[in-house]
Amino acid sequence: MKARNLPLPKWAQEVPTVPPHLTWFLSAWYDLDTCRFWTQGSPCPIPWTAILKYSEYHGVDMDYMQRLISCMDKEYIGYCTKKTEQSLNKTKHKKPRG
Repeated sequence: MKARNLPLPKWAQEVPTVPPHLTWFLSAWYDLDTCRFWTQGSPCPIPWTAILKYSEYHGVDMDYMQRLISCMDKEYIGYCTKKTEQSLNKTKHKKPRG
């Protein structure tokens, strides 16, 4: 396949940045994301026990960590739910082939 040398779309050029003082929390969320379960293609919340172990290991206040990770997780689950609904709506409105 031959490369076309097309410019990147504008949305791909505008990469959001995370302030340095928040990168540890984003990294923690990504680490904890590996502990979640998925059901029927949807993410479940990160288990409380995983957040507890992570907090103890890193010496972070559990209540603070729980609130922070839960807020981030709620946004992520909402995003996944919205994407799933959009995908289902596209499928519903497609005309059958034939």
